[in-house]
Amino acid sequence: LEQAKLLESLGFKRLILARELSLSQINNIRSSTSVELESFVHGALCVSYSGNCYMSSKLVGRSGNRGECAQLCRLNYNLVNSSGDIIVADRPLLSLKDLNLSNRIEQLIDAGVTSFKIEGRLKDLPYVSNVVRHYRGILDDIISKRDDLQKSSFGTVYGGFTPQIDSTFNRGYTSLFIDNKRAKWSSGSVVKSTGEKVGVISKVWKSGATTSFEYKSQIRLNNGDGLFIIDKNGVAVGLRANRVNGDIVDTDGVYNIKKDSILYRNYNHNFFKEIVSNRPRLYMEIDLSLSVYLDRIEIKSFFRGDNILNSSFSIKGEAANNIELAEKSIRDQLSKRSESFKFTVKEIIYDLVPFLPVSLLNSIRRELASQLAPLFSKKCTDSSYICKSNFRLDLDRVKSAPFTADYRLNIVNSKAKSLYSQLGFSSIESGIELVFKSEPIELMRCKYCIRYELDICKKSSQGSKVKDPIYLENRGRKFLLKFDCENCEMVVIG
Repeated sequence: LEQAKLLESLGFKRLILARELSLSQINNIRSSTSVELESFVHGALCVSYSGNCYMSSKLVGRSGNRGECAQLCRLNYNLVNSSGDIIVADRPLLSLKDLNLSNRIEQLIDAGVTSFKIEGRLKDLPYVSNVVRHYRGILDDIISKRDDLQKSSFGTVYGGFTPQIDSTFNRGYTSLFIDNKRAKWSSGSVVKSTGEKVGVISKVWKSGATTSFEYKSQIRLNNGDGLFIIDKNGVAVGLRANRVNGDIVDTDGVYNIKKDSILYRNYNHNFFKEIVSNRPRLYMEIDLSLSVYLDRIEIKSFFRGDNILNSSFSIKGEAANNIELAEKSIRDQLSKRSESFKFTVKEIIYDLVPFLPVSLLNSIRRELASQLAPLFSKKCTDSSYICKSNFRLDLDRVKSAPFTADYRLNIVNSKAKSLYSQLGFSSIESGIELVFKSEPIELMRCKYCIRYELDICKKSSQGSKVKDPIYLENRGRKFLLKFDCENCEMVVIG
């Protein structure tokens, strides 16, 4: 909350919240500030607090805070004690599951979040399409049931594929700390995608260079599916289903697959083909009010209840003998989709109704779409749209800054240094992208805790059996783990 108040006092209009915040913390920020709040709801999780990881910078010179993270948290580590005894061997002990807050969106809305953020760096088209469509559907459903909510964007999505969130890249899902409670957040032995859980392998056999297995599940696999198998010992195997016949799968290659292993599908061949070929369309929903005369049709176009365009179309018509049929023809032909617009005739006012050819009505609908299009494609030169930031630091409103100005503030340019100087800091340290630190420093501070994950929390009966100090070890390099139990945080030193 203190950070949020400081940033608001400086003039910031929107804050992107840390993924480790709970609903109660978000509520607290909302009730005490007036800035817009944006929250992550889906995707890969950093084990460290976002923006405060320095492991990649220090070890390989690639800044995790500047989009170049080497993802060292996904590597395998040994957990060892001060004597070098291995407590846990060769596991990705810093790798977290992926975030999925699908069932918390309305709670986040009520907590004051107005923008939802999906982590999708380096993800492919099927991932982006599937995940965005999934959350767009959730939001649209919530908005349709509540009068106090409205989309900030234009248009409504129609048609296309049905999203399947479990079929998209994921290391298993977690809601992290949203309920202000700890849970098991580790991705286990998995650092790549597990995907959709299918079932259990009931039988395995090999023939030459082919490994085959039978599985139990209601889910049917397809030729070309990507599979992921985890055995009882946590060993993971990735393979491709070359031939599927019912519940029997043949793969090319010799694999050490065991009976009773859990079977996942991390690439659904048929579904991903559908995503690419059956794309949804975005339409602006326009309501029409028609005044019909024998020589012209006057149309008022409404968007979200506002009259945004008045049009007039000349016609040559004679009064129809069957008024009901003539009116139905006008309503049916103009209540269709053209270009990026979905029209609905809400009202027809007339004395005499002409019977008009379908071709003429279709022409009027297309021309109306052409007239409306410029209204939804304003350029940044239009003063009615906010295109350039008018952001200005308002230092006069700031009384004090609740931070320590060491390397963890990522001060890597002159403007940032000047800001902290004006905020009253006498000692300002540059970020480690500029000044390499040879001595051990705090590389990560995490809400995630290895002790808790391994059931050796210091507050538990088993915790006393594993004495500090303990270390993470990878290729001869050791990282000291410290545990701030008062704040329930783990710190990685190296």
